[in-house]
Amino acid sequence: MSRNTPHIVLTLKILTNLFSRKLEEGIRKEVGNPITPAQAQILSFFGRTKRVSIPQREIQKEFGIRGSTAANILRLMEKNNLISRSPRATDARQNMVTLTETSQELCKQHLAFFQEFEQTLQSDLSEEELKQFFAITEKLKKNLE
Repeated sequence: MSRNTPHIVLTLKILTNLFSRKLEEGIRKEVGNPITPAQAQILSFFGRTKRVSIPQREIQKEFGIRGSTAANILRLMEKNNLISRSPRATDARQNMVTLTETSQELCKQHLAFFQEFEQTLQSDLSEEELKQFFAITEKLKKNLE
């Protein structure tokens, strides 16, 4: 690799930083509540799936996070009265994550925000570029697994 060749790691790090910054700014500006981008994405996931309760493991799988990471995010959400957690009826070792009444409206707001954010990201990309992007990122994920 030559010195002038772009590096994937550096490019992804810069893109991740920019993405996170824009996401945090947008959440504060558009939705106006002080929650983290990870919490907002979880609320948006509830909105996309149109469910009020989701198994914790499904959240972990959706976002590619470990159980301990999910537990920490969900613990703070529970503390802020956004969700409740209870053992699954069929398997007490697994938790069901349930939206509170407080968060059900927030869920709709975050879903709308993330749909708009997604449109902004895709606005200058053709269908072919989107297909290439997802094919490349899938290969990168497989290389890291």
